[in-house]
Amino acid sequence: MNRAGDIKQEPQVVFEYSKDPIFRSAHADGFIGGLTPNGHMHLAFFSERSLLPKKHIYKLNLDGSLYPEIPDEKASHEPIVRDIQVDVLMTVQPAEGLKTWLDQYIKNLKSRASSASEMRGSAPSGMVALSTEIGRAGATQ
Repeated sequence: MNRAGDIKQEPQVVFEYSKDPIFRSAHADGFIGGLTPNGHMHLAFFSERSLLPKKHIYKLNLDGSLYPEIPDEKASHEPIVRDIQVDVLMTVQPAEGLKTWLDQYIKNLKSRASSASEMRGSAPSGMVALSTEIGRAGATQ
């Protein structure tokens, strides 16, 4: 306290979050990435799916209804499509923060999974709140 009844406040900063107009949620089955020529890390998340067919061929019944589809011989040789959902570029500092953040959540998730297997039939516990500010540039770790 600096005067009678006054409480000295610690310095603080407030971060407010808003969603960019093109914000969207995306499912990730995996990722691919590497280093860019200008010293950034590049991390692209993808989702996997079967190749969408270009066409379906059906025989027609006399009444005009569809008979079962005629199988396409190429269908068994089609690749798995990896749709790149988002590509993130970052310097080493936020990449290290992301690694720390992921390590914390992976540890928590594994702990919850082992607890759940020990206590079959009980309600799942709530998520433990972990700081998401680790990956912010300039964040102290």
